[in-house]
Amino acid sequence: YLHESKARDPALFQTTQIGIFCSLVEDATMLAVNPKCCEIFGYTEQELLSKPAFLLWAQREDRDQVVLELKEKGRLNDHEVEIRTKNGDVRTLLLSAQYLQDKSYMEGSVMDITSRKQAEDWVSRLNHQLEGILNSAGEGIYGVDIEGRITFINPAMARIIGWDTADLLGHRMHSICHHTRTNGQPYPENECPAFLAFHDGIACSSSIDFYWHKDGRMI
Repeated sequence: YLHESKARDPALFQTTQIGIFCSLVEDATMLAVNPKCCEIFGYTEQELLSKPAFLLWAQREDRDQVVLELKEKGRLNDHEVEIRTKNGDVRTLLLSAQYLQDKSYMEGSVMDITSRKQAEDWVSRLNHQLEGILNSAGEGIYGVDIEGRITFINPAMARIIGWDTADLLGHRMHSICHHTRTNGQPYPENECPAFLAFHDGIACSSSIDFYWHKDGRMI
């Protein structure tokens, strides 16, 4: 366990970029922490070892819940928790821990994923904003992957070609509404400038194009 690992490979315990800790379960006394753990929380080793672990959590009841789950399952892997650093910042950590019932303590590791969570939240907000713009736009807008499968399409475009948005996602745009030339002859995908633009990176621009409505009309 932690004490054994620390004795067996002290250099790894000191230099690993993952925070490692050990604490008593009931009174939350911290028994051991490595330098990365101190860095994450913003305390010195002496400060952490003199501080009950529950004071490090953003919400004490969250630790209580983790302890209950550890006692029930014996182990937790990649569990997101929020802690409060010495300067008062709330950060999100990824906690993995095990409960050693015979010795009444828990030990584990923490990784600071605050920046990743902030980036994910930013992307989520941006996607929400873009979705709002696409859905409210009067022009038909759609996007495809490199194989021509629809990855997004706004309601205006779906109405133009006579389909429901949900029925189009994942299908090839060319085969749905660009499959036939104006003279009624088949329009091979590999001859379509729009397909070549996203598949092969060949620039394409046109002020006039045609599509086929679901009911067979050319539009």
